[in-house]
Amino acid sequence: MAPTIQEQPLYMQYLISTQHTASPDEWATGLNELQEVIVDKEFYQVAPVVVKMARLSDDRFQFIYYVPISLPLTGNSQFSEQFHYVDKLAVDHALVLRQANNTASYRDAIKILEEYANQNGYTLSGDYYMVVTEIYDTYVLDIFAKLESGWHA
Repeated sequence: MAPTIQEQPLYMQYLISTQHTASPDEWATGLNELQEVIVDKEFYQVAPVVVKMARLSDDRFQFIYYVPISLPLTGNSQFSEQFHYVDKLAVDHALVLRQANNTASYRDAIKILEEYANQNGYTLSGDYYMVVTEIYDTYVLDIFAKLESGWHA
């Protein structure tokens, strides 16, 4: 069965963010630290975590983690050296694939999205986002590949 790929935006507001550089297989490491600060600062998480990925080399990625919270923060947007507030995350046009239904890893899902884009006249920006939902001690990932051009309004 062919994977289902859709065009969708990704928009979230009022986020706590942090970033890490790690191997591609260590993407989930930052989730634990972010969850700890959410609990410690008594923020209320209102949606799944979003992880933005950027390849630095074959074995190193930069991961930026975003956790949506219930209300905007006022005052200084950086409340520690490692964690800061982001008012919104907006990706107007993206190709989306639910990784859990189709592939063994998010990197395989990205390859599927890249092949689909090439075959259908889309230009990808190179920005990829994972919307991470934890269900029964496992992660379900929706992979968003930001479109540079070729999207259909």
